[in-house]
Amino acid sequence: MTGRQALEAKVSELEAAQKEYRQRLRTLISEQLTAVDTDQWDREIRVLQG
Repeated sequence: MTGRQALEAKVSELEAAQKEYRQRLRTLISEQLTAVDTDQWDREIRVLQG
């Protein structure tokens, strides 16, 4: 494998990791917004506070 091929493989790997990270972040944000919209966040905070 040439240096260029290794670099291209690494870039592809990083792009895949970035895509997965963004998807996880979108999911988390969506879940949090849903909790706020349904007032579940208030209950979750009380549970966390003990």
